[in-house]
Amino acid sequence: MDTPSNSAVTSTEATSNKKRTSSRIRRRKTRNSTSKTAPKSAVRKKRPKSNSGPRVPRELRRALEKQKEVGEKLGDASLEEIRTDAQGPPPDYVFVPKGDVYITRNCRTRCHEARQTVYTVYNPKSRRTLGLYVPTDIHTAVTLSAADTQSARAQAVAQKDLRDSTKARELLETHFPNMPAQSLEKVLGHAFLKGSRRVGRSGKIESDEVKVRLAVEAHIRHEHTDYDRLLDCGVEWKEARARVRAKVNQVLALWQESDKIVEEARMQLAYADATARMELIEVANNGRKTRAKR
Repeated sequence: MDTPSNSAVTSTEATSNKKRTSSRIRRRKTRNSTSKTAPKSAVRKKRPKSNSGPRVPRELRRALEKQKEVGEKLGDASLEEIRTDAQGPPPDYVFVPKGDVYITRNCRTRCHEARQTVYTVYNPKSRRTLGLYVPTDIHTAVTLSAADTQSARAQAVAQKDLRDSTKARELLETHFPNMPAQSLEKVLGHAFLKGSRRVGRSGKIESDEVKVRLAVEAHIRHEHTDYDRLLDCGVEWKEARARVRAKVNQVLALWQESDKIVEEARMQLAYADATARMELIEVANNGRKTRAKR
């Protein structure tokens, strides 16, 4: 059996290396052409470098803003300081956990009046504020005051809650006179529930009329349209809201308008309901077809 010569081996290796090099060049050209023709949305954008340094955690930023606010208002920024929990309280100071607004607010106010420093207690690991360090004598006085005024404060809170609920009910009845009583109670019990942070209790919306309108719209969307079922079928929430918008507006008109056009609004509502159901069936069928293909 003939043994291949060195020149033949060298020639074969050179041909093989040439093929590998040309294939690498083709792959590189393909990647470059793909990146050029790719849509802008597919290209990852580099974040601009920030010159302001590391981002300050939210609760620490609030403490710093409080310090600045007190400095501008009282002319002495040293009345508000920040201290980590690992440092512990200064001498003759005591820790006051956050949670009781009456205690923390009055401790802070009395410290400022006495020109004594309030320390916001911050935990760097959790990036959260835990409470305050305040002078022991001030905390004792505030605690005694809280115990003495507890029943009166509870009564005042109950009266305020009743006023808020009554006002919300009056606005609903005024702006939506044809709303069914059952729906009205649901809106009050859901959107205006104390502590829920829902639209009826939002502090970011100043207008009570706007709160009522948004609360009713949300109720109609969830209770009188196929919005939730569209979400269950995989439709994005923005698209789902757009699909049920016509029906939401028709129910709003039905609950707002006088008796003269109620019948016409009901007919439009029935038509919108039938159309929405057909769209929902179509979405469900498309979903089943997609799963079957997979």
